[in-house]
Amino acid sequence: MLNTAASSITVSLTAPGSNSYYASIYWDVTTNSARVIYGAMAVSPTPVLPDPAYPITLAVVLLTTGQSTVVATNISDVRSVLPQVPVMSYTATTGTSFSVNCKGADRVIVHIGASRPALR
Repeated sequence: MLNTAASSITVSLTAPGSNSYYASIYWDVTTNSARVIYGAMAVSPTPVLPDPAYPITLAVVLLTTGQSTVVATNISDVRSVLPQVPVMSYTATTGTSFSVNCKGADRVIVHIGASRPALR
């Protein structure tokens, strides 16, 4: 589920100590919260995206040394340009039913562990 709050969510970003880097902002469906990962500092940085199992990447933001304000030209909306990924769920056992958050998925993969009765 994405943010169901009535207000927007603020994501804090940290400017690099030298050169520039990209901050990738994503929604983590396992914790229902916004998260950030940073790419490597470089003169010509490249964005780094999170592991595609659970996060939904929302934007990449170019940050420079000492930057204190993010403007629209620093932000690239990547919600529609990135391919959809499968939602994967792993569970060792289940009861009569269980649920998997499928928001934003183009396919769902569920791995269920099962035990066999002892052979006689």
